[in-house]
Amino acid sequence: MTDIFKITLLYDKPCLPQFSGGWGLSFWIEYTNERILFDCGWNGDVLINNIKNAGLDVRSLTYIFLSHIHWDHIGGLMTILNQGLPNLKAVILPQAFSKHFKTEISYSAPLEEIVKSSTPCKIAQGIWSSGVMGDNIEEHSLLLKLANNQILIIAGCSHPSPTNFLESASTLGEVYGIMGGFHGFKSLQEFEHLKLIVPIHCTKKQSEILTKFPASSRLLKVGEEITL
Repeated sequence: MTDIFKITLLYDKPCLPQFSGGWGLSFWIEYTNERILFDCGWNGDVLINNIKNAGLDVRSLTYIFLSHIHWDHIGGLMTILNQGLPNLKAVILPQAFSKHFKTEISYSAPLEEIVKSSTPCKIAQGIWSSGVMGDNIEEHSLLLKLANNQILIIAGCSHPSPTNFLESASTLGEVYGIMGGFHGFKSLQEFEHLKLIVPIHCTKKQSEILTKFPASSRLLKVGEEITL
């Protein structure tokens, strides 16, 4: 594969001056002809404005990926769906989401439900779900196969633990890095082999990660992008 992923942070608290911040998480991912919105933050109006300020076209979205049911990751969904998305192939979400919530989404978009599993589920070329994991809070991460055949993990909050996402991703190839929220994850030695670590959103040990892995870790502000 020779194609490039471009990943833009659209929702979090720290932001560039022309963007708005808030509690939640959302990434915009571009790869070949695919445009993926990973999670939708808390406030849909904030998300829409950040999309516009980033020079992105919401109507070009081909997938919306929801990591888990918490409002700071799904709150902006209906605002996005109400924009009219002619290219949207599916909203991808854990099968465990409530029946009423899935029915509400289905009025506006097709659904692709991911079952509970510790193995990846292919979404499109170069793009997988990790498989839905966890007991109290069921969650899955987005796995992207880079041009070097290594895998990048995009995580919402990592409620089931980054360990599970790392293990799932490793079945597809060497894991290049992980971006997103890690909550109180303590087994930081598991990040030692990674070339990219972006500990944002709910990550409690952010400072410790940045200190322990100065060459591979970095922060992102809303409006900033990474190209891989």
